Amino acid sequence: MKAMKICADGATAVIELPNVLEAFQQAVGGYIETVTLADKTVMIVDEEGRLRGKPRNAKASAISNLDIVGDALVCGVAEDEFTDIPEGVLGLLEQWFRKGGRFDVD
Repeated sequence: MKAMKICADGATAVIELPNVLEAFQQAVGGYIETVTLADKTVMIVDEEGRLRGKPRNAKASAISNLDIVGDALVCGVAEDEFTDIPEGVLGLLEQWFRKGGRFDVD
């Protein structure tokens, strides 16, 4: 499954991971919780990140408009299953990161 990983240190990468709970837990470093970003798009975060004292994730916080801590994944969702990140969302996020948090508007 294709997802965008947004690390608390600011690093971002498009990754492939198995579509299994253990892979998501390993990617975010704990039990998972989802945050809905848009229709068919979610952010997976560490449910106990704040209790564990994980650092604030500025990029994930800006995208979600919430205070996110620790590493995060952005992927698609269909009913109760995670799916590849939608290509349109991936393109927008890649542009946003390249432009330092801004979008080009024509």
